[in-house]
Amino acid sequence: MKVFEGYKLVVVDYPISLMHDPVVASLMGKVFHIKYETYGQVHAPGVIPVDKADFYATHLILCQESATGLTPIFAYRSVSWERCLEHRQEFPALSVVQQDGNEVLTQEMKLIMDQYQDCPRAISWDSAWAQDPNVRVGKTAEQKEQLREITMAIGCLHHQAMDIPHMVTLGTLKVKTDVFFHLMGLRPLVPQQKFAYSAQFGSEVEVYHGVGFSEQAMACAQKYQALWDQRIEYSGLVEKKKVA
Repeated sequence: MKVFEGYKLVVVDYPISLMHDPVVASLMGKVFHIKYETYGQVHAPGVIPVDKADFYATHLILCQESATGLTPIFAYRSVSWERCLEHRQEFPALSVVQQDGNEVLTQEMKLIMDQYQDCPRAISWDSAWAQDPNVRVGKTAEQKEQLREITMAIGCLHHQAMDIPHMVTLGTLKVKTDVFFHLMGLRPLVPQQKFAYSAQFGSEVEVYHGVGFSEQAMACAQKYQALWDQRIEYSGLVEKKKVA
């Protein structure tokens, strides 16, 4: 039995150019629904974990595979600074610390971005992590650990495949994603600089960043390499080039 049997990874890159495809449109609709339901339960009803960046980001979607098709159970998005510049949008990592963080966090984020002025594709904002809240119901501890490992593996393998060395994300303390990112090899942007995130209706968060991943994360990536290799990928960049 394959260690990932029953799961299929789907990558949707640049969905704004793919929404005419009924398969992609349906899949993204399900992903947005999962995120809305999950964030509403975790934070507060009305939290919307979707914005402009979703249309030009890369979406990593783990699905359960069955005779009836693919059902999304986990997803997150990754958007490079380069994509933001192309659409004349501010890099979300900077926007978050400017709006809800403080001057210390803002200056540190700007210092990191300065390092990538000549290569903005080398840094990304990975966010809107969400798992269908019904998925964990009835799962054994071993199955839950497997999902955690797969999530960690996807993050590593995506950054390796896209050659994006620098990752910035947001750890939410109430759901312990800060602990998860620490295990992944990321560290706080500035130690002891937690803040209330308005987009999550005041949930306490901490900005994490890193270049490279921990031995534990790399072991997960190796374990689930085949899951990545057998992914289904929809690229809106190909469609965009056709139109151009």
